[in-house]
Amino acid sequence: MTLTAKQKLLLKKGACFSCLKIAGHISKFCNVKNQLKCPKCNNHHFELTCPEPRKINEPKSFVPRSENSLSNCSRSETVFLQTLCVLIRWQGQEKIIRAVIDSGSQSSYVSQKIMTQLKAFPLRTEIVIHALFGGDETEPKSHKVFAIEVSSLNRVFSCGFEAFSEKKDLRFHSED
Repeated sequence: MTLTAKQKLLLKKGACFSCLKIAGHISKFCNVKNQLKCPKCNNHHFELTCPEPRKINEPKSFVPRSENSLSNCSRSETVFLQTLCVLIRWQGQEKIIRAVIDSGSQSSYVSQKIMTQLKAFPLRTEIVIHALFGGDETEPKSHKVFAIEVSSLNRVFSCGFEAFSEKKDLRFHSED
């Protein structure tokens, strides 16, 4: 489909040329526009609506996605992570657990022991290579992926998400 045909379709549907949503606004007043960046021309729109011509003879290359985050830069060997008690639920079964809040983590994990106690079935299995501090990587490791629901103990707040299972439990200790 040509760019002109795409623009006519967007105009006909009343959609924004930047965010492509049928939201009753135009590109000039789009709140999402500044968050968009076209990989072809670096302007604020999706690549789908880019006026730059597509390079036909350019070979497509696969570049593995790499994500790095630095959540704590400290000289101390002790790291304190936030924890809280939550209710984990799976198909009518529920259990109170202590959750670790790691704002620097890019994945969520749940104890395989907990999921076994809840008699939960995984959605799928994924092979994961964990990137560690200093650029080290682990060997590929198989993780079961579960869809879980976690809520506050009073059940006022809840959210659902997918989490990798982990055989090792975290060990908590306190220094007196």
